[in-house]
Amino acid sequence: MNKQIEDLIKNTNPKVPTELQPDHIRLTKKHRKINPMYAALPVAACITLLVGILAFNNRGIGTKKTYKSEPTKQSQGITNSDNTLKKDGNAYSLAFKAFQTYRTRTVYYTSGSVYTEGDLVSNSITSVKKSAEVRDGSPSSTAGDYSQTNTRHENIDEGSMVKTDGTYIYALDHIADNQKPGSRAAMQVTIYKANGSSPAKISSIEVSSYTRDMYLHGDKLVIISCIPQNDDPSAVRRTGYETYATFYDLTNIENPKANATIHLEGSYNTSRLTGDTLYLITDVYKYSYGIEYNETDYSTYIPTVNGQVVPEGCIDIAPGTRTPDFTTIISVDTKKEEIVDTKSILGSGDIYMSDSAIYHLAGYYKRTLFTVIDEALGTELDDSSNQLSIIKIPYDSNGNFEEELIQSVNGSINDDYSIDEYKDYLRLVTTCYTNQGTSAALYILNSNLDITGSIEDIAKGETVRSVRFLGDIGYFVTFRNTDPLFSVDLKDPTNPKIIGELKIPGFSAYLHPIDENHLLGIGLEYQEIGERLNFKGIKVSIYDISDPTDVKETKKTVFDKLYSASPINDPNNFFYDTKSGLIGFGVSGYTSSSVSVNQGNCYMVCDITGDTIKAVYQSKPSDTYKYSSTYGLYIGNYIYILPLDGTIEAVKMP
Repeated sequence: MNKQIEDLIKNTNPKVPTELQPDHIRLTKKHRKINPMYAALPVAACITLLVGILAFNNRGIGTKKTYKSEPTKQSQGITNSDNTLKKDGNAYSLAFKAFQTYRTRTVYYTSGSVYTEGDLVSNSITSVKKSAEVRDGSPSSTAGDYSQTNTRHENIDEGSMVKTDGTYIYALDHIADNQKPGSRAAMQVTIYKANGSSPAKISSIEVSSYTRDMYLHGDKLVIISCIPQNDDPSAVRRTGYETYATFYDLTNIENPKANATIHLEGSYNTSRLTGDTLYLITDVYKYSYGIEYNETDYSTYIPTVNGQVVPEGCIDIAPGTRTPDFTTIISVDTKKEEIVDTKSILGSGDIYMSDSAIYHLAGYYKRTLFTVIDEALGTELDDSSNQLSIIKIPYDSNGNFEEELIQSVNGSINDDYSIDEYKDYLRLVTTCYTNQGTSAALYILNSNLDITGSIEDIAKGETVRSVRFLGDIGYFVTFRNTDPLFSVDLKDPTNPKIIGELKIPGFSAYLHPIDENHLLGIGLEYQEIGERLNFKGIKVSIYDISDPTDVKETKKTVFDKLYSASPINDPNNFFYDTKSGLIGFGVSGYTSSSVSVNQGNCYMVCDITGDTIKAVYQSKPSDTYKYSSTYGLYIGNYIYILPLDGTIEAVKMP
């Protein structure tokens, strides 16, 4: 019924009176709701139109719609037939328009859709052919008997607060003794030599108190910091951030030397290192209320890299963009310590990186004309939903970016574990939000980002909490009151099938493969008491996945004095030693079952090889919860605990 109504509205194309023109209708920034002062006018006009339509169809306006999501099709004229971006050379002007119109956010009606001037051009995406590159510029360790940073992909390293090459340990420490009143604690990189049971401090490097990550690559250490451009604590507001990557030469481990620094505008989002190329990603929010922007002064509204404005040919416009913020991506040759290529996207988003491409994932909300009616009348005609735009940026072995592709699907992702590239296909699991509630969806896209297969309306009323793709099988967890662990056969990209479902209390927020037949889950345990859920603690589970159609939870331990575990929010702070069967991760908890006394941050080591999962070691509480988690890693038969306060503890493996 509702599809018929929408088609009739599109075909009728009513003339909108002057008093209903866009200038009379405003959306607020946060929820994009219609201002009550103006809501009645357009709704009255729409109701008048709908009454005639409904009378013609002899249907009631309050009839509930059964929601069925469909992959979003990009507007004609936005992309070429192969999903590559059309190039029309006006990225600067569109970016400037976003800044000029951001405060007004006027609603427009076109073909049954509702969007704003802040959305730029009807959810369009625009790019221009690259005409210039920013070139002003001034590891992963090899396999061994030591833990490496737990990463999303085996051959792509990620930044962390601790690193090791099997001989030396590098820790980003907070030095509270040097902290001045009202300021952040000073930070340093402390370099230790492992030495079995007697780790020894070798040297240290003073770094910014805003240091976020580091990489170890051969004889180089890369320090990444994100520094406010206005670092005065008394300032009313700060004026943006600058992200720095500083390269240190470790040839003389007792006296590391800084070589070069590369900087780009924006707050640090994430980074990756593959081969000899480092990829840095920042979020740039250039808008300041009350500032008059000059269209010819590009630096006021276009991001900069090493002090230079990003060339127009390196800028894309993401669909559904509603705020004037950018995601900037640069590739850096770690040998030459200089920038290779740059990409900046108007529209902030999450990042997933595969062996061949970087994916920019930006959420936006698709609204229709029915949205306005629904908000006023409390009806459920609306088939709008949250959308996810996917921009694929292929890169070559030298870090050069290639022609982009674009697609959209329904929903939003939980994190970058929710998306995976395998055998040239992209698979992802999303949570969809509509007026009818929540559900999960799974999509498979080919190398051109054509949607080849999908499953929608999964687990209605629930949200996705964790995902893990293992070859041709995918596993994902949704949650409302129980924890359904779904297994999906992905072998046929055109016809994915849910082949198993296991329901247990609580949910696993992080999934990690132990071997080809077992999956580890770390998450939260809940007890259902009537309609209320009672939190019971952190749970660690082992699932038998030898038969994906009949997954079983074979072991489970609940730690009732813990309320958080690092793999849930920081998977980098986790290790699994296949030889000993030990896992290690940071935890926070209480001194008793009472929540009145905080225990601080600790590091826990568990043995998962026996009939039950047992905690075999827990470090002493640390007050570093003020700054970060407690980290751990292993080298040989020793586990090294790093509270990031300038200390280190060596513990022999049980």
